[in-house]
Amino acid sequence: MTQRQKRRRILSFLFLALICAAGIWGIPKLIRLLTAQPGGYSFVVLADGTAEIRGYRGSGTDLEIPVELEGRKVSSIGEKAFDWHILLRRVRIPAGVTRIGDGAFTGCVALESITLPEGLVRIGDDAFSGCNRLKEIRLPESLEEMGSHAFEGCRRLTEIRLPASVRVVGANPFALCPNLKKLTFDGETPALKILEGAVTDRTGTLLVAFPPLSSGTSYEIPGSITVIGERAFLGCGQLTSLSLPADLTTIRDSAFSDCTALASLEIPEGTRTIGNVAFAGCSALSHVRLPEGLTDIGYLAFYDCTALRELVIPESVRSIGDSAFIGCRNLTLTVTPSSPAEKYCLRNDLPFRYAAPSPEHAQEETP
Repeated sequence: MTQRQKRRRILSFLFLALICAAGIWGIPKLIRLLTAQPGGYSFVVLADGTAEIRGYRGSGTDLEIPVELEGRKVSSIGEKAFDWHILLRRVRIPAGVTRIGDGAFTGCVALESITLPEGLVRIGDDAFSGCNRLKEIRLPESLEEMGSHAFEGCRRLTEIRLPASVRVVGANPFALCPNLKKLTFDGETPALKILEGAVTDRTGTLLVAFPPLSSGTSYEIPGSITVIGERAFLGCGQLTSLSLPADLTTIRDSAFSDCTALASLEIPEGTRTIGNVAFAGCSALSHVRLPEGLTDIGYLAFYDCTALRELVIPESVRSIGDSAFIGCRNLTLTVTPSSPAEKYCLRNDLPFRYAAPSPEHAQEETP
């Protein structure tokens, strides 16, 4: 093969690779691939001709993000663009930016101050999670969407004012914010409200977050609640007892994870689903009653509940997730013969005993 043929083959291969990439990422994002800037920024050009910042390689601690990059207006901070920049202390985002992507500033542990512009519409999932020195943040009046866990783990955050423009809020944006003393709403936001101290959706049926900085050791969830949201009580270590509403149907993922003082729980009739990791790390939990009618127990649902010694699995349970009881070293399950729970125990080598037969079954077995 001649050198010319080799070059042709290489060029053909590169052309095919470019076509494949265009199919995956879209042609607009291939107009300009990541472009290093003197200031340490990299960006892509979006379909509307504006720039989305995708990364930062600088070493600045006080950062004023530029309005333009190579003559293109910056409209978006991309996913994980500044994540784990542990030296960042202050950031000012310019006017014109409308979106902050998922995880954009995750793990910026030194970040104390961030200025958000009017015109910002969306803050993504986990956008500022783990920014544990962030004490305050002003949300602009233009904000419409706040992603799941957006401020999770901002341990020094003391106050958040939610503008009336916000219409979409993801799973508990304020989890693991132990010093959040005040959550206020400007007017009637379409997304959230305070109901008997709890942060709920506007219908009052989904509990989004446990009351900020509640000092009580017991709590009665409002009676209108039918769904406990993802991470709603995550890390509420002061809670020793909790009363669940009669109409509850669903406990979502990680809803009560690491409630390390919670000792006892009666899950009401009508509850159908216990989500993944729902009670993981509840190390003081010694009594749980699961209702007949429960159908699903998620993976790692009771992980490391070391005080739990007995648990009756209702005959109605059809599905138990992987490692649902791993770390429960003192636990013996009570199951119905030939049930999915018995098969789960046999498959996972878990200690179990059989439940006494119900009166209906006892009658059927009588000769």
